[in-house]
Amino acid sequence: MDRVIFVGMAGKLTKLAAGVMMTHFHRSDVDTALLAALAREVGAPAAVVEAATATATARHFFDVCTTERCLAPLALLCERAHAACLAYAGAGFALEVVLVDYEGIMALCRAG
Repeated sequence: MDRVIFVGMAGKLTKLAAGVMMTHFHRSDVDTALLAALAREVGAPAAVVEAATATATARHFFDVCTTERCLAPLALLCERAHAACLAYAGAGFALEVVLVDYEGIMALCRAG
């Protein structure tokens, strides 16, 4: 195998970005502090930063990002998930990480 494309929603990518490779919902939680940090890092509006920790899921954060038309935190999330996956698995293959909406239809961000 020389190419991997990981396609996921915000919750899975948040877990990957935090270095958690076991992403099953019973085995790990979404790091909402990480989402808030990403939002602050890109200078997102206060509503986006606050949405990061408003619930225990990434869905609310994702919804507020898209409603506010603030995709920079999601793009950074893709980049961090990409870097964490490469750190875990090595760079012996091409890797792309794609964030899709909750219908699994539209790709919003890509890294790699």
